[in-house]
Amino acid sequence: SINGSASTASLSATADTTSYMSMLSSGSAYVSVTAGSASTGVAVKGGYFSTCAHATSGTVVLNAAPAYNLQKEDLENVDILIVNESEALHLLLQHNLQPGVTLEGVGNLSAKVLNEFFGCSVLLTLGPKGAVYLANDDKQIILQVSAPSVEVVDTTGAGDSFIGAFVFGLATK
Repeated sequence: SINGSASTASLSATADTTSYMSMLSSGSAYVSVTAGSASTGVAVKGGYFSTCAHATSGTVVLNAAPAYNLQKEDLENVDILIVNESEALHLLLQHNLQPGVTLEGVGNLSAKVLNEFFGCSVLLTLGPKGAVYLANDDKQIILQVSAPSVEVVDTTGAGDSFIGAFVFGLATK
C-alpha cells in the first residue's frame, strides 16, 4: 500500500516499484518504509531500499520489522533504522556484532553498535523500558525516554503507532 501527501509518505514493501518510484519523485519530504509484513511474510531484500531511497531527497526511515536478514548495502540510503529489541538482537547476531548478547542485554550499546555497522541513525524501542535514539551525525544517544506505566491490555499495533507518531513528528517539526 502507498499513502502519501506533499510532505509525508508511508510505504510498505508490498507496493509495486513503479508506483513507489513515481510517488517518491513527487518530492515527498519524508519516506517511511516498512520492511515486511507479519501477515503476508513479505520481506524486502537486495537493493530495494537503496534504490527507492535514492529516488528522494527526503529523510528515509526504515522499520525493519519483522526481524529478518539485512545487509549493509540494503541501508545505504536509509537515514533512520527503527528496530525493537528482538529485531536488534537478530541483526546483532546475524552480523556477529555483539557476541553473547541476549534479548535482555539489548540496549544503548546495541544502538551504538548498529549505528556504527549500518551507518545510519538508530531508534531502538525497548518495550516497557522505553526507547533510545542515536543520531548518526554525532554518534551520541540524544534521546532516551522511558515508557509510561500503564496497564497493558493488548500490544497489537503498539510499535506501528509509535513509529507513525515518530515519522509524523519528523515531518511536522
